[in-house]
Amino acid sequence: MEGNIKVVRLIFLAALLVLAVIDYRKPVRLRYFTLAFAALTLLLVLRCGQGIDYFNYSAIYKHIGLPTEIKTEPGFRFFMLLCIKAGWDFPVFAVLIGFVSMGLLYFFIVKYSECRCISLLVVYTIYYMSYFESGIRQNLAMLICCAVVIPALLMRRTAGNLMAILGIAAAATIHTSALVAVLFIIPCFFTEDAIRRLFKDRTYLFYLSITLICVLLCIFSVTFGLKGVISILPEAIQSRLTKYVALHTYSMSALMGRIAFVGLASVLYYFTRTKHTRTDQYLYHLYLLGFIVYCALFSSYTIASRIHAYFRMADIILFANLMRKCSLPVPAGLPQKIKSVWSLFRKALPLCVLLCLLMGYYFKDIHSTRRLSNYRGDSYFYYPYFTYFNIDKMPQYRDPPFSINWQREESALEYYEYTGTYPPSENPADTP
Repeated sequence: MEGNIKVVRLIFLAALLVLAVIDYRKPVRLRYFTLAFAALTLLLVLRCGQGIDYFNYSAIYKHIGLPTEIKTEPGFRFFMLLCIKAGWDFPVFAVLIGFVSMGLLYFFIVKYSECRCISLLVVYTIYYMSYFESGIRQNLAMLICCAVVIPALLMRRTAGNLMAILGIAAAATIHTSALVAVLFIIPCFFTEDAIRRLFKDRTYLFYLSITLICVLLCIFSVTFGLKGVISILPEAIQSRLTKYVALHTYSMSALMGRIAFVGLASVLYYFTRTKHTRTDQYLYHLYLLGFIVYCALFSSYTIASRIHAYFRMADIILFANLMRKCSLPVPAGLPQKIKSVWSLFRKALPLCVLLCLLMGYYFKDIHSTRRLSNYRGDSYFYYPYFTYFNIDKMPQYRDPPFSINWQREESALEYYEYTGTYPPSENPADTP
């Protein structure tokens, strides 16, 4: 049993890697993708106690409608109230959120992805542990933006703009940060033709300008901080952001990771420049815009990462589509033997680079999730998987504070009631 608990996630990772390679060589039929997606959905909805904020949400859910209630956005609160009125415990609520989230993701991938198994691998390695299992509220808001706002804007009609506004409003009732999706309109104006006219067909000037803007924004953010920017926002939003701005923390490793992904996307976009669809153009420019926003918020790691996530989810489709179209050219003047070798690897090289980046991100995520969730030991490979049926095994792997009983055991909020402080990493008010 112990071995099974440890390797469940690695088995899913290996299966998705195989499917991604197969899909890259030849499109996988929709029914096989749907089977893989259904398996990943079951992994999500059957989980219990997984994710940094799982027990925080359990505490928030338990205290809805009581004097100790932690304020949450009205849409998310309404959904919780409906489930409470139905007499459902938090695990049932988590299952419902999981199904809704995966349903929105399925629509987004099936509608836009040209290499669906690569899209699913991107989701599993970058977003699954951080958002689908942990930051479920922001994840739901981000998926509404992906499945409603982006398709509406791609319609480029008045009805589409209205639908986008309604989608942003709905997402903001789940998580206030979704208001940043109003910036999604900007890439609609930066078409390939508009960029060529602006830079007179000098592509290198476009990328040089983006690089310079990002460098200056990072320097400005670290030098002056975000207090001036936060001060112009409504007071209700200021109060939620001030504690993060005051920390003035930034991560160079996180910045380097994002540069690597943006760099790969830019290289792929350049070599597929004659094959872009309107969706590819929009998502790539949205991806670049997100990185610019990240650089502007760089001095606050928490704010920067949470806001950037809305833009970054474009990579679920972007990498899949660019990979499908990409085949690196054979440079002229190479010896015949080198040409033969390069011809073999020029199609596989982009996928190998992407897989290396995804694996690095995934195992880093395992390590940070274990550490922040108080798991014993230090591993980059094993993150035990628990369901409602084996949650009693969790104390063998994870140190308190956490609760494995939604009726009797102490939750993070009850811990606060008794001690006047929250356990480390367990403050429900900080739950994304």
